[in-house]
Amino acid sequence: MEMVFLFNPLTEKANNLDHKNLIRDYLKNGKISGLFVPGQLISIVVQSETEPTLEWLGNLGHAETFVIPSESPLTMIRKGRGRIIVDAVTNEHVLDPNGVSISPKLSIIFRTSSSVSEMIVLNGKKILIAERRLKNADEIVLWKSDVKLLSCYHVTFFNEETELEVVDITKVEEREALLTLHRLSARNHQETAEQEVTYFTCPNYYSCPKSMHVAAEKSAILSKFSAATCIDFGRE
Repeated sequence: MEMVFLFNPLTEKANNLDHKNLIRDYLKNGKISGLFVPGQLISIVVQSETEPTLEWLGNLGHAETFVIPSESPLTMIRKGRGRIIVDAVTNEHVLDPNGVSISPKLSIIFRTSSSVSEMIVLNGKKILIAERRLKNADEIVLWKSDVKLLSCYHVTFFNEETELEVVDITKVEEREALLTLHRLSARNHQETAEQEVTYFTCPNYYSCPKSMHVAAEKSAILSKFSAATCIDFGRE
């Protein structure tokens, strides 16, 4: 499997972090927490220094969400110490339900059986997540690197039921990263549809391994964003 990781920090200090360890932590803890299904993943875009711990990523699954219409192309501009999302044509600010300009912390882009979805985690004390349903990668928010600190990586990984192993992390130019992002978003939808249902089966609940119980508990997080999850313990 493959995906694109973009690290677009706000300061030079943040850019000195170990990017490869950051990528591994996002992938492994994102899977364990149930935040995303690895087989659907297209890209992760990060501009925050927040450590991607299992607890923090798991909490995102319980965050309040709202939908941003995907009618107009969106981009980002620098404002103060952060960046905000604006309409690429009118330059109008995109607002959250409270009327506040949206300042992204993290963005996860993934495929569904019929579209590309973009999940944007906002900066702020209260965790808010904006979701966009897109027709293709051309509608993804354009993440500008106004301070020239953007680092792009092509990541290949091997995903098993209980473990995700990162095989290779290669730094690439922005153009190559965007081409890969477009290619992955256009991948055959049938392949994605087959991966959308995570199905666990066990003849008896009490004899199931602990990992399966954890998977069942996380199913609510999985289904909230992109995937349907079925758990069948065979109880009569």
